[in-house]
Amino acid sequence: MNLLQIREQVVKLSGRYDLVTSLSTLADNGANFFITAAQDFLDRRSNLWKKQSRLFYSLAAGVWYKTFQKCRILEAVYVNNTTGRSRLERKDFHWLHTQYSETIAATDRDTPLYFCPARLREDENAAVDNLGAFFNYTMDSSDAYQGVLIFPPPNETVVIEVLGQFYSGALLLDADTNYWTINYPTILILATLYQLETLNYRNTQGANDYLNAIDKLLLDLDKDLVEEEAFDVTVMEG
Repeated sequence: MNLLQIREQVVKLSGRYDLVTSLSTLADNGANFFITAAQDFLDRRSNLWKKQSRLFYSLAAGVWYKTFQKCRILEAVYVNNTTGRSRLERKDFHWLHTQYSETIAATDRDTPLYFCPARLREDENAAVDNLGAFFNYTMDSSDAYQGVLIFPPPNETVVIEVLGQFYSGALLLDADTNYWTINYPTILILATLYQLETLNYRNTQGANDYLNAIDKLLLDLDKDLVEEEAFDVTVMEG
C-alpha cells in the first residue's frame, strides 16, 4: 500500500472524512499528521531489524565531522581507507575535547581511531573562533540533525560507515511507501487509529483497545525476529 491507500482506509475505519478534502480525491486534510505520528510510534515501540541501517559518506582529508537525519540510536562507526576497514572506538565528547585541545591547523592528520556523537546545538557562538579555530563544530537549526565527530582528522579521503537505528522513510507524496506501508499496512492503520484516540479524542479505553491489538501483532513480529536470529546457531556444550 502507499500513503493514499493508507489514508483511505484510515478515514473509512474511523469515519473521520473531515481528514480528507473530499471522498473523490482523498487529498490530505489532516490525516497525514496522524499517519506520521503512528509511524514514529511504531518505530520506537517495535524491535524490527529494518530499523537498523547503514549510511556511507565520503570525507575528504581533514574533514572530521558528518551530520545526518532521522537517526534514533547511533551504534557504531567504521572507517574505510586505502588499506582496509576498521571500527572506531567510541569516546566521550569531553575526552575528545581534552585529547584534541590544539587548534585544527596544529593537529596532525592520521587514520581516524575514535568517534563520538556530535553536539550540534549552538547558542551565542559568535566568538567561537576568536582565539583560533578549534574542534568546536556546531550548526544552526540543528534540531533535525544528528552527527558524528571522528579523530584524528583523516590524512586522506576516507569513507565512514555509520551503523544505527533510524526512523522509517517519510511519507510525503500520495505514492510514497516505506517499510510499514509495504510489509505491515494493517499495523500502521491500527497505529494511526490509536493516535486519533490519544491525540484527538483522548479516549483512554479506546486507545487501550487499539494498543493491545498493536502490541499483539508486534509481539508476533518480534518472535519471528528472535527465531530468525537463533536459526542454525550451534550451541557449544561444555
